[in-house]
Amino acid sequence: MYYHICVTLTKCDSRYRIRLQISDHSATTSCTLFDEEAERMLNTSVSFLLDSLDGKSEEIPKIIQELCGQRLIFRFKLNNKNLTLGMQNYAVKKIFVPDEKLEKRYLEDKAEEVMVY
Repeated sequence: MYYHICVTLTKCDSRYRIRLQISDHSATTSCTLFDEEAERMLNTSVSFLLDSLDGKSEEIPKIIQELCGQRLIFRFKLNNKNLTLGMQNYAVKKIFVPDEKLEKRYLEDKAEEVMVY
């Protein structure tokens, strides 16, 4: 997984913008993780992260490096450029950590639905 952190600073207002390249068995694409969802995923505020860097802004923080290799489920927010122009850089709306027990139960329920009809 390729990752890039870009923190935009505007008059004491720091914000997350983390660019990720994600892939599965079928394809690779790029997406961007913004403020609220990045903070939820990393479990840390951007101000705390910046303070922990101690002025070493060129280094990718360990907390972001740890995203590499994780199995995650992404829900994207699509815009007109994605839908009409085929632009493949998506904004992440929500990230989920896969729960294998729930996935198995979902597949079992789906199989039962098919058998009922």
